[in-house]
Amino acid sequence: DYFQPNLRIQSNYLCGISESFTVNFSRSSSLVIAQYFNFLHYGFQGYQKIIETCITNTIYLSEMLLDTGLFEILSDYKMPVVVFTFREPLLINIEEFTKLLREKQWMLPYYKLSGEIDITVMRIVVRNDIKEPFLVQLVDDLVHSYRTLITKDEWS
Repeated sequence: DYFQPNLRIQSNYLCGISESFTVNFSRSSSLVIAQYFNFLHYGFQGYQKIIETCITNTIYLSEMLLDTGLFEILSDYKMPVVVFTFREPLLINIEEFTKLLREKQWMLPYYKLSGEIDITVMRIVVRNDIKEPFLVQLVDDLVHSYRTLITKDEWS
């Protein structure tokens, strides 16, 4: 190993544990400057409109997921994030599910919640540039991947 152990950082993200070798918080100030520009450019009303669009899309996505009958929504609509789990979590392997989604160009992280809650959840961050057809395609791909795994298990 070329790196000292205190420089090794592990994070559980997307497809398992990822390691990086960096000094935490040693980054360029360019992102801060870009954010300052955005504050000046959009202003309060601009950011308000962006967040309203995100929340509208979050509600739409959540309702579509619920309508499939396959998923349970755990998040509220205060942030543009949809956290969900499976109604019947023991029916499929989450790693195989995410692999099928990656084949369709979707990278959805899954996490095992900490503490006394023993449940695995998935998360979708809803951006303001996401349009309705994109969300419909995402839900279609989630359902198709789920049904593919169920069918595969029935035949094996």
